[in-house]
Parts: sequence; C-alpha cells; structure tokens
Amino acid sequence: LAGVGVAYKLLVAVYTSMDMDTTSLIDKYVDLVALGTIADIVPLVGENRIFASIGLERLIMKQNIGLNALINIAGLSHKELNSGDIVFGIAPRINAAGRMGSALRAVELMISEDEEQSVELAQIIERENSIRQQIDQRTFQEACDIIEKKYKNMDDTSLIVVSSDGWHPGVIGIVASKLVEKFYKPSIMISFKDGVGSGSGRSIAGFDLFEALQSVEGYLETFGGHKYAAGLSILVEYVDLLENRLAKYVKEHITQEQLIPPLKIETKLELYEINENLLEWLNKFAPFGPGNMRPTFYTEQVMIVGFPYNVGKNHLKLKVMKDGCDLDLIGFNLGDLLPFLKKGSLIDIAYSLEFNTWQGRTSIQGKLKDIKFTN
Repeated sequence: LAGVGVAYKLLVAVYTSMDMDTTSLIDKYVDLVALGTIADIVPLVGENRIFASIGLERLIMKQNIGLNALINIAGLSHKELNSGDIVFGIAPRINAAGRMGSALRAVELMISEDEEQSVELAQIIERENSIRQQIDQRTFQEACDIIEKKYKNMDDTSLIVVSSDGWHPGVIGIVASKLVEKFYKPSIMISFKDGVGSGSGRSIAGFDLFEALQSVEGYLETFGGHKYAAGLSILVEYVDLLENRLAKYVKEHITQEQLIPPLKIETKLELYEINENLLEWLNKFAPFGPGNMRPTFYTEQVMIVGFPYNVGKNHLKLKVMKDGCDLDLIGFNLGDLLPFLKKGSLIDIAYSLEFNTWQGRTSIQGKLKDIKFTN
C-alpha cells in the first residue's frame, strides 16, 4: 500500500473500533486515496488496484471541489480520467506546490469547499508548476552539457554523477529520473550551497542504489531512501572520492545486460487487428500502472507515411501503414530518432495502444516504445 492507503485503512480501523459506520468513508475519501496511490507509483495490484479503480470512477463524478478545479486547469475535464492523467497531469501539479512554494497549498485545495477559493489556489499551483517545468528543463540541459563533457565514452560508463552550484533542490530528483530515462544508468544529481551538497539519485531495474550508498556512507553526511531512489548530503571536498568509490562499486555489482532498458512485449499484432473493440477490451484491465502495465505490442515491416516531425519537448510524431491500414504514433522523448526516419522506409515498431481525445475528437493512437530499422 501507498502511505495514503495505510492512512485510509487506519481511519477505517478507528471508525470500526468506535462502532461507527465506515461506508461513508469510501464516498468521502476514495478519490483522494486513488490519487495518492496512483501518484506514488506503487504496484496497481490487490488493494491498490481496488482503490485506484473505484477512486477513478469517483473522480469522474467531480465531488471534490478543489480537485475538480485542478483537473479543469490541467485541461482534463473533457475526458474520462485514467491513471496516466494522474501520473502526468495531476500529480506533478500537486508536487509543484511543495517543490516551488508550500505543500500546504495543495492540502488547502484538496479540502476546500469554496469554488472561488479552489479556482484561485489551482491557478497559483498551475503557475508554480510552470515555473517548475522551466527550471526542470534548464537544469536537465545543464546536466546533459556536463555529461557530454565529462563522460567521453558512455558505453564504458556505468554511473552518472553530476554536480553544480545553485541547482534548485526541488527539481534535482526529477532531473535525475530524466537522466536515467535518457541514458539508462544509475544517476545522481548534487546541488551545492555553502560548501554542502544536497543530492538525489535514481536507479535502474535490478540495481539497489541504497545498498550502493551504504558502501560509501563514510563520505556522506546523511543519506536515505530505497533501492530505486535515494537522497544524500555531502561536503563538497568528498564528492570526487564518492564518485570514484561508487563507480567502482557499480561496476562490480552491475552487468552490461542490466544497462540495456528492458522492453517486455506481449505479442505480435497486425495493424488491421487494431480497432475500437480491441481498445475497449484492453481497457477492461485498467487502471494501468506498476505491476499492471499497459500491454506492449510489436508490428513488423510497417511503412512510414508522410514526414515524421517533433512536437513539444523532443516528442516524435509519425504515421505508419501496412496492408492498407494506418496508425498514428507518438514517441515521448524519442525526438532524437527523427533524422533517421525517412518517408517510405520500413521499420519494426513496439508500442502500446490508447484512445486519444483532441479537440473533441477521439481516435486510436499508438504510444511508441522503440523502433527497429529493417534496412
């Protein structure tokens, strides 16, 4: 269970011990329990799946005034919410309140019973989230520039450690996650202030970052976390020693195979098999998330139709065709592949499927995971 699930069950236990009716708790709180469960990226199986499923249904009913204001300002009021909307649309805005301002603002929004106050708080949080995004983007680019100069051969690199003065402590964890996504190596970001570095690290599947930090704890002022995410503080004079010892530990405890991003493919699928009935059947397995990921399919020898292009922050858009059937694809953070994609080329694709609603029109869209060039 996520922490919010534990809190909810404690509340149920208190009600039960006092012979109070617990059925009202579901109506009152399950939308918030679902929000916290999905946002915390816990496995959506067992009780977590029940909380998420029931809670998403309640979110659609828009009973929480504050949460509804946040959904509106995120541009999600026109659609049936799913777990992806929470992870990428709602949760980052709530987190931004704590990272850029005060977490109490998000609490006030969640408990607000005044519509005007809710709209005002949601607007403030939206502005804070926009600032957070700008700082994220700038810090990520600065980190990538350091990596390009520091690590000449990424194939021989098993660990990334980057540091700088003045990086915002509220975003270095987010940027560390982006570095893992881009380079697929355990990554640590350290921001210095007054001779002390505050660090945040993220890991890859199968490598325990917390144990790695335990092996070098003599260089650290403090540290904590778990196998996939950790925080630390360190004096500036120990950073180089930390990286050298940590890099040696990583090389001894990680294999080259682990440094290849895993891609689990369910089955081969032809484009002519894709239709609304298939999507509606797949959605019966929702909500999707850790422990119950949206299935990934692959299709061989599809032809690129028209000219692929990039949108937003390095996201790839293209259309493919096979056997007279076409499919629109979006590849988040896959824009670097654009120079290699030519009209009429044949490629193999790995992707998941989802309904995409844009300007009131709903269509089937493939979320591109990877491409194999066949020629």
